[in-house]
Amino acid sequence: MKDNKTVSKLKINPIGHFLIGGARVLDEREKEELLKRLNTDLDKLPKILKTDPVVLALGAKEGDVLEFQREDYGIKYTYYRVVIGERYELPNE
Repeated sequence: MKDNKTVSKLKINPIGHFLIGGARVLDEREKEELLKRLNTDLDKLPKILKTDPVVLALGAKEGDVLEFQREDYGIKYTYYRVVIGERYELPNE
């Protein structure tokens, strides 16, 4: 659910902007189906900070998975990000 106070603090609403495209928060069932389909864990998905304007506009919280849809030159793309609370650092290898 969107927090109207948070959305009103943003200078623009990034949802639907041509660089962002469509974005939404997956529900728990969709999130589990995605992880099963991709045969991966939540921590293996690409990350997005909870302070990102898109996350704020959607009212997403840590652990939520966002689905982005965009179209470039007639090709439609769908990609996913998991919301994290702090900056992510790559583990030492």
